[in-house]
Amino acid sequence: MLVGVIVPIGEELFFRGLVFGALRRRLNRHLAAFLSALFFTAAHLEPAAALSILMLGLVLAYTYEYTGSLVPGMIAHGVNNLMALFAFYQNPPG
Repeated sequence: MLVGVIVPIGEELFFRGLVFGALRRRLNRHLAAFLSALFFTAAHLEPAAALSILMLGLVLAYTYEYTGSLVPGMIAHGVNNLMALFAFYQNPPG
């Protein structure tokens, strides 16, 4: 519940609603999307997954940009988190 619902809602409100929104008011959409995705990646502290997190951040920023709503990104983020959690439990490290 936490990983699939609560975390995605909070992260989308912060990273896309607040960070991307503030950057978007000052910069063009592409630079705002990239910088917010970079911040999203850095906040996750997962060097091995940095590229995939960056790509997810870009997709979520553009989703918000084109739909005007955080809800589709929240859903996509939740699905992504649940798939990652499922994959982890199917093949745990070590």
